Amino acid sequence: MAEGEKSDREIAEAGKNDLRKANLMGKNLEAADLKGGDLSGANLRKARLAGAHLQGAKFHQTALSTADVSGADLSGADLSGAECIATNFTGANLSGTLFDRASVSKAIMTDANLKGADMSNIFNLTCRQLQSAKIDRTTRLPGYIKIHWRSDTEFDCGDRVHRIGEA
Repeated sequence: MAEGEKSDREIAEAGKNDLRKANLMGKNLEAADLKGGDLSGANLRKARLAGAHLQGAKFHQTALSTADVSGADLSGADLSGAECIATNFTGANLSGTLFDRASVSKAIMTDANLKGADMSNIFNLTCRQLQSAKIDRTTRLPGYIKIHWRSDTEFDCGDRVHRIGEA
């Protein structure tokens, strides 16, 4: 980068209040401060958002497929209608996040904090994803997922949906 040129991260941070429909595909936004930003309808496919500060951000109808948001803080974010296919949420804070009509097919949720998240109207969530994440009794799940709590942190999960390609 030439002297005086701004990085993708700096440009995104400067415009965070209105990044609606922005094409940020494949951009490096690691550790970006986009708290409360509006990324509705943006293309964030393959974007690198690891460690980003995304608390309370709006991701309505945002394409996040294959994006890396590992370790990012999305607490209180709104992912309504977001496309999160194969998105890497490893270790992300998704507490209190709304997933209304979001698709999380093949999303990686290992050690993601989903406590208090509203996933009641999510698409393609599996027990395998939940069992690798951190949930609690305040996590709202879709009707096709049934949880039987054994303790405050341990649970059995039942999924009543058979998906194509699963045994």
